[in-house]
Amino acid sequence: MSKALYGRLFSWIVNHINTLLQPDRNICSAGDGMNVGILDIFGFENFERNSFEQLCINIANEQIQYYFNQHVFALEQMEYQNEGIDTAPVEYKDNRPLLDMFLQKPLGLLALLDEESRFPQASDQTLVDKFEDNLRCKYLWRPKGEELCFGIQHSAGQVLYDASGVLEKNRDTLPADVVVVLRTSENKLLQQLFSIPLTKTGNFAQTKARIPASSRPSPPPLSAGKAKVDSLEVTRHPEEATSMKRQTMASYFRYSLMDLLSKMVVGQPHFVRCIKPNDAREALNFSRERVLAQLRSTGILETVSIRRQGYSHRILFAEFVKRYYYLAFRAHQTPLATKESCVAILEKSRLDNWALGKTKVFLKYYHVEQLNLLLREVIGRVVVLQAYAKGWLGARKYKRVQEKREKGAIAIQSAWRGYDAERKFKKINNRRSESAVHIQAVLSVSVDHKSSPQAESNGQSETSSNPPAAIEKKWHSQAQSSPKVCDVFAGYPNKTCSAPADRPGLSPSREAPADPGSENGLIQKQRTTRRRCQQPKLLSSPEDTMYYTQLNGTLEYQGSKRKPRKLGQIKVLDGEDEYYKSLSPVDSLPEEDNSANPFFVSSSSKGAPFARH
Repeated sequence: MSKALYGRLFSWIVNHINTLLQPDRNICSAGDGMNVGILDIFGFENFERNSFEQLCINIANEQIQYYFNQHVFALEQMEYQNEGIDTAPVEYKDNRPLLDMFLQKPLGLLALLDEESRFPQASDQTLVDKFEDNLRCKYLWRPKGEELCFGIQHSAGQVLYDASGVLEKNRDTLPADVVVVLRTSENKLLQQLFSIPLTKTGNFAQTKARIPASSRPSPPPLSAGKAKVDSLEVTRHPEEATSMKRQTMASYFRYSLMDLLSKMVVGQPHFVRCIKPNDAREALNFSRERVLAQLRSTGILETVSIRRQGYSHRILFAEFVKRYYYLAFRAHQTPLATKESCVAILEKSRLDNWALGKTKVFLKYYHVEQLNLLLREVIGRVVVLQAYAKGWLGARKYKRVQEKREKGAIAIQSAWRGYDAERKFKKINNRRSESAVHIQAVLSVSVDHKSSPQAESNGQSETSSNPPAAIEKKWHSQAQSSPKVCDVFAGYPNKTCSAPADRPGLSPSREAPADPGSENGLIQKQRTTRRRCQQPKLLSSPEDTMYYTQLNGTLEYQGSKRKPRKLGQIKVLDGEDEYYKSLSPVDSLPEEDNSANPFFVSSSSKGAPFARH
């Protein structure tokens, strides 16, 4: 009962996983979609007492060993023949006759076991006698002195099997009352496990739709009125629910083995051999004899031999040229996938003991490692060259970016300095323009006033009586009428607008008395002497600096030999200087008018920058 529960539950779990792996709810067939299969067997077993379970496990290992031999030895030698490669055949143990003894019909061991299991009066002794009478080959032998035993010569060694209870295990019959109890259980899963029919392999058939177990109809409960009918129904064996005849464990095992082999042939297997270090299951205990026996029985030694003698790596021409053309050709070249290209690569690599077939390159097990080392060395050199080239390109690009940034910074600085200078120049130009406009306005007012007869008479009377006082009074009246003139001179050092007497050239001591014999009766301007205590004027403003520059340029342009003093040492020049009189904008005015206006005289001698502007 426990074995039946375990087997059916295991099959139900695998079936449910395969159902969930299907992308669609409606599954046409189990083979069309994705599915998973689990092979739960041990390796080759040889215990002190071996029974039916060890026989099935060893038969499965013989089948897998046969597939391994075909895949490693037979198919490889067939490929050598197809490609025209001359190699010495490798001898290996072919277990095909042993498998025929187990699986063939009607005189195979499993077929004879199923036949004997159907007879009610058969026993274990009759089974052993039947094996001895029908299986007359070198692989089956019967030891003397033991009635219920038979021995088989497996590829891994001789194994002695005990025939006691083999028929009962093969029938695998559950008692009727146990089946009835499990089918009428309150657990829905148990009802489902013992109600679903089994396939030829002994597993559940994969459902075509995802129907939960809770929604499945449960078998009707037992009642007293239907005791006879229900008893006939529930006493059936679960396998008898199908239309097929009753199966045995041997038949299930044979179909499972065939299904396993068909799936392995379709796929691409990867073999992993597990070797037990000792039989006692002890840690850090290595039994050399036991390990060597397992290596011989599993065909590992023959596999190593064929790998040494044969060619373990078989690569197509196109793939070989694509992978290793760096070893014989330049990087920009694209060689053709021909035999000549492969020969050039192999000769350039200086390899030996290789062979070329019709479509493939046959290499030893150590050739691939050598080619990979050479390829790694070549790629390493290429990487070094690429690193240097990328570094040089990166440095050049960085220099270009740095130069571009420096030029950009210089352009920004130049633009800003130009903008700042232009702003300052406009500011100075506006101040000079305003000053010139104010001075011209004052001069025009003075000229208009002097042009009237009354002003001339008043001016002559005032200047004749007291010229300095009249000039000072007149200057005060003009300053009050145009206060912006004082703002013009306020920015200059040593220039004030408090009184005319404070300005050089306007003091009474420097003014000459009027000539009574002049034609117009005006005061003539005389040459004044420079005071010894007068300090030189310092250029402490942008206007003075600009005036000095313009004056120096004008002298050079006119070819004059007269040069001003050094920067910061320009002194007050005389009013009678011919050169500064030539720069004055009011040279066309009468001389007596200029002498009569001391402010105008001062502006013509010391305000040359404003007059020239």
